Amino acid sequence: MNARRRSIPERVTVAVAGDWDSTIDWARRCIETVAGQGIHTLLHLGDFGLSPSPAGQAFLAAVDEACLEHDVTIYVTPGNHENWPAILTAPVAERNEIGLVAWFGERIAVLPRGHRFTLGDSTFVSLGGAPSIDYEFRVSGVDWWPEEMITQDDVAAVVAGGHAEIMLAHDAPDAPWQTDKVAAVCANNPGGWPAKVRAYATSGRRRLTEAFLAVEPELYLHGHYHLADRKHLKLPSRGRSCNMVALDCEWTPGNLQFLDLTTLSLTSH
Repeated sequence: MNARRRSIPERVTVAVAGDWDSTIDWARRCIETVAGQGIHTLLHLGDFGLSPSPAGQAFLAAVDEACLEHDVTIYVTPGNHENWPAILTAPVAERNEIGLVAWFGERIAVLPRGHRFTLGDSTFVSLGGAPSIDYEFRVSGVDWWPEEMITQDDVAAVVAGGHAEIMLAHDAPDAPWQTDKVAAVCANNPGGWPAKVRAYATSGRRRLTEAFLAVEPELYLHGHYHLADRKHLKLPSRGRSCNMVALDCEWTPGNLQFLDLTTLSLTSH
């Protein structure tokens, strides 16, 4: 274990961030803000900027440098706009209490699909990936990878693991398990996308729904839609309920939140 990498302490509060889309200046600002609150763990909800390209490597290097400077470690639940072959083939290592994850820097780790871990007394499951609704305007193997889609095997593994208190994802489940703003985007199609690509996006949300209903988390956190919203949902069994939370993208007030692991409440910085 590298001497500069710290183990995750049992902290009361961790940071959570939505999409950064390889934006170095915003990433640095968030890392500095997190450290300023005395927090050393940041959970990122995807469209982070994972790529072996020169631009991707520059982003990772800059973020890793900021993390080392401010003593912050980032754990990424990947999004759709990531290089999925690089993620899926990366070696995993157990370097602290978070378990077997892929390290893309001294302080940047990527959580495999279905990964379960504990922070403080809270149990987590991560299920990254999402369909890109704009995939027809992208080039396969260059800026789009079909591996972005969550597989049925991924879902089955999460279902088999059962309940976790907190679920981390990039995409939202399908209706009716969405916040009002996300539901409006999915139903009203403000981008004017054709039926074919909307069906592709829906198929990913339906797979997430199957996993979500098996996990029945008290808190579900996601990005992807570039908006901030929350909704309290009654779950179908065992009398549980869930706070569904969407985080916004870079350069917005709704991008960075602080999660109290004792109360599972979120506050803005």
